Amino acid sequence: MLKVGGMIAATDRQADDAAEARGVGPSVVFVDERNAITRIGSDPAEALPDSGLTRGDELHTRG
Repeated sequence: MLKVGGMIAATDRQADDAAEARGVGPSVVFVDERNAITRIGSDPAEALPDSGLTRGDELHTRG
């Protein structure tokens, strides 16, 4: 999903208990070349619209 020159940053956090963990979902944050947020979503497979990238969950279907 990355292009040459692209960057990715990932973080993780631990839930304090099972009830809290059930209420936590993924966050996907797209940033521009200055690290300014351009879009926030919750789908880990999402590709930024108009980026020319393919959704992560569709990669296996390409031949």
